[in-house]
Amino acid sequence: EAGVCVFNRESSRESLIINVRDPGPAVWGEQATAAACKARDEDDESFAYPVTKALEVLQQKCKDRLTVFVNYPNLREAQVMAVADDSYVFTLQEERRKQFRFLKAVQTEEDSELFFSNAEMAQERALKGNRAVGTGGVDIGEVLVMLKVRPLQRMEVDIASGSARQVFSDTETWVPYQLVCYNNTARDPRFEPRKAMDPADRFPANSKIMCLQKVGYGLVGTVVGHEDHALRAEFKELNPQIPPFGHTIANSIVDQYINSNKAARHFGIDSATLGKITGSVLVRPGHHDIGLNLKVGRSYVIAGYVRSRSAEANKPAWSTGETVTVISGLDPVERAQGGADLSAANGGWEYTSRALELVAAYRKKFPQVFQ
Repeated sequence: EAGVCVFNRESSRESLIINVRDPGPAVWGEQATAAACKARDEDDESFAYPVTKALEVLQQKCKDRLTVFVNYPNLREAQVMAVADDSYVFTLQEERRKQFRFLKAVQTEEDSELFFSNAEMAQERALKGNRAVGTGGVDIGEVLVMLKVRPLQRMEVDIASGSARQVFSDTETWVPYQLVCYNNTARDPRFEPRKAMDPADRFPANSKIMCLQKVGYGLVGTVVGHEDHALRAEFKELNPQIPPFGHTIANSIVDQYINSNKAARHFGIDSATLGKITGSVLVRPGHHDIGLNLKVGRSYVIAGYVRSRSAEANKPAWSTGETVTVISGLDPVERAQGGADLSAANGGWEYTSRALELVAAYRKKFPQVFQ
């Protein structure tokens, strides 16, 4: 009964646990493992030093990059930035073009304490999970070495040439050494970089294609030939362009929002009470929630009723970047926020007239809740 966390609740039943310890030749290869063993004999004070020597051997094979696969068993490629233990940190530096080496530095007392904190949290998250499906169930033992990495975020494809390159996250996170692999025998071809392709290879004759130009966008056609590094295609007919009715409808809906202080004065209560009423109000006995639940948790709200004035809460989901929360290490953004609530401390809440009408109806029917 390891207490693996499933859907934010620890399981009370027995779980199948994978025990993972110090990676060996099967993970790093014979040459890298031999380099690590030799380095361990040279410097027995640092647990991280042998790992750096193994990584240097691996980098010589790659030539232009130093990436590993993290978050075992759900492997994800990541770019190595540094290796550390409680006493030393080895930062990867470019010595000359496409050649790297690790520079050793002594950990400060504050950095050493932070390492122990991250290591303890990584060990717990590997075993109990990280509030996400597919995490947990891995017993990695004591964490003595951690790698700072930038996980693979997306593939950037050149539409004109068909080439694709890997783009790694700007956010760095620490991962335990036990969950790091170099070889991945089941690589996902979607995340493999590729060079520019000849149009004849990229679009063979008689293959189906879709037009992405403004005129004829979305039409499906057939490749009939190639000439001068271009292709010839046939489309059945040019359908009239469909007007962007979705944008028209969305732009026509405009809600007027009132800040929480003004809305609370309207009801003769303070903004904190209004926030409770529109959120969650737990009563006992029975543990019943009699709040309106127009907003739940830190950032979930019912559109058209309430919104947060926090800059973070109003960012589009597709432009917030990579949070790398699935990694078993600790995201520095998460560490800095410490789980801060997106509430009054970060701008407060705003309500529409629709929400205030609902609150007024609620107070009329249950006035004792507001007393």
